[in-house]
Amino acid sequence: MPFYIILNDERRINDIVGKSKTVPLKLKKHLFIANRIDEDFQEKINGEDHILILKTSRSVERAEIDYESNMFNLGSLILLAYEPMGDANANRVIYRLIERSPCFKASSLIYLFPYINYDKYIERRIVSPSMIIRKIITYGGRAISASRLKLIYPSDGKPLIEDLERNLMKRLEKISDAIQKHKMQEKTVKMKTLLEMRSEIKMIRNLTKVYHEELNINLKTVESKIINIAKTVNQMIEETRDGENSI
Repeated sequence: MPFYIILNDERRINDIVGKSKTVPLKLKKHLFIANRIDEDFQEKINGEDHILILKTSRSVERAEIDYESNMFNLGSLILLAYEPMGDANANRVIYRLIERSPCFKASSLIYLFPYINYDKYIERRIVSPSMIIRKIITYGGRAISASRLKLIYPSDGKPLIEDLERNLMKRLEKISDAIQKHKMQEKTVKMKTLLEMRSEIKMIRNLTKVYHEELNINLKTVESKIINIAKTVNQMIEETRDGENSI
């Protein structure tokens, strides 16, 4: 069964391979596939390589995440990688779909999705990797995907979770910064903008619920930020409506 190697610094691949019997084939930037990973290859990897190695498993494994035991096994994963498309609008659409999907960014345009029943979350507007793949193909793009993968080093799940939390916080901080900017300029925020903000907040809240329900990922810091920003945005919506009704 094949192994997938995700390496941010591609220049390191030849040094890591060395005299090992691992022969990686490049699929796209930062992504390689190999039929085997031997000890010589693994011994050359150091902590600064930012490398992820996944192997195909015969069965689906559930995530096992326990913060007290320092266990961060993400279980079975679905890999999706794609090349940037010539149409800027197509790239924006794909990016927005990915923002509506529970996933971990492994590298540039390479994502890992949990192996879950996405149909359960249709009402929450959660997007599945299969939907993203279909959209990429519709736009004439090239997608690489593989399922039933698992990290050969389960501890690699921890930095992926930490990066996920940072990304969700950045999305919330972007909303918070926009609100502060309008307040400083003493400008009235348009209702359309406020509703878009509320929609984004709701989407992030839905994602945190999926991460918790399916993977037991603790995102309490994100959840607290959601509550504070949602309260501010909802208050601004009410004030804007009252202002419009008084005209």
